[in-house]
Amino acid sequence: MKNWRLNNINQSAFEKTGPIPRSITKTFEKFKKELEPNSESEIIEEFRVSRYQTAASIKYLILLIAVPLIVNQISRNFIFSPFIDYFWNDNQSDIFLNASQEERAFSELQRFEEKNTFRNFNRTIATFITRVN
Repeated sequence: MKNWRLNNINQSAFEKTGPIPRSITKTFEKFKKELEPNSESEIIEEFRVSRYQTAASIKYLILLIAVPLIVNQISRNFIFSPFIDYFWNDNQSDIFLNASQEERAFSELQRFEEKNTFRNFNRTIATFITRVN
């Protein structure tokens, strides 16, 4: 890349606006360049530069997408997961209930279930009555 002559490339961005559209002037400029004796080497050099720029752009775009994904996976699998697995409390303490506590909890659960069933029954009757009227 150090031997490339980049001073003639991308000069169109600095062209002044005039009464003739740039596209027409660019077409004539390209035509004049093709008629010059060393135009083949310039065209080949421009092609090499554009190929290098395209390859560099694609490489950086792939890196821009791939590096965060790879860092995320590596940090999750090799840093955070082992750290969390090591410090996480896997031993769940069993709830201790004696017989009287079990009976009391069971009776409260039955009462709750009966109240819930009664409320649902009342709602269905109320909706039935409102539909009939």
